Amino acid sequence: MAGTLRSMHLRREIQDGIFLRSTHPSRVRGRLIFVHGLGESGLCFEALLNHPGLRDWQLLAPDLPGYGKSDWAPHPMRLKELAEFLRRQHAPDPRLPTVLIGHSMGGVLGQYACESGPQDYRAFVNVEGNLSPEDCTFSSQAARFSLADFSNGGFQQLCEDIYRGGLDDIPQRGYYASVRFCDPRAYHLNSRELVEASRREDLARRFSRLSLPKLFLAGLRDREKSRSVQLLEEAGACWEGWDKCGHWPFLDETERFVQRLRSFLQELS
Repeated sequence: MAGTLRSMHLRREIQDGIFLRSTHPSRVRGRLIFVHGLGESGLCFEALLNHPGLRDWQLLAPDLPGYGKSDWAPHPMRLKELAEFLRRQHAPDPRLPTVLIGHSMGGVLGQYACESGPQDYRAFVNVEGNLSPEDCTFSSQAARFSLADFSNGGFQQLCEDIYRGGLDDIPQRGYYASVRFCDPRAYHLNSRELVEASRREDLARRFSRLSLPKLFLAGLRDREKSRSVQLLEEAGACWEGWDKCGHWPFLDETERFVQRLRSFLQELS
């Protein structure tokens, strides 16, 4: 592993209060920006950042404001503000084709960013982004609390539930490590927004209408024929379902994920 880290030149640094993981290969085909989910951080993407199969791309994985090791804002940022933050903080370089890869809440943020500026991005990969209420596993729990109750016991209760879930689900162990750093106010606000957006059930249709190359990847281990899958099919979206994966396909089957991502990127060129 140490040799891999040296060869990929993985950096961990703070830029303007934002904790950023990044690689800087000498020969670069383009830029991949990985956007984490609710309560998560860029820590969940380190297996991808260290993977030799992606060494010819510059890889960026920021901790969003209020998440991971990034600063907590005086007032938590709403989803649309986080999407605009992504566009400002990592403004696409016209010399480097930029591909957004968003997981869970990050898939929703990536979609908002692509809707606001589709010309900014070469393509978009949405991994398990929210589509229907069934996708609100943890956000629905948080949204049931008032902010005061969530800050005074609810967040701790949620963290304990995540910890217990991680005893049997390895990706959820990493989630626990990240969520302990999260601003409870941000978690609560963004949870309520995700629940509301999922209830509208229009995100699959909007994803299908994006005017750039895109792919939706769903883990089907626990939901072979679900409402979210139905919405994707009704929208005629470009999507794939992986039977052996749960909510973190890039952790459940890292090698398969890298190979699929490489083939998607190759199709772009």
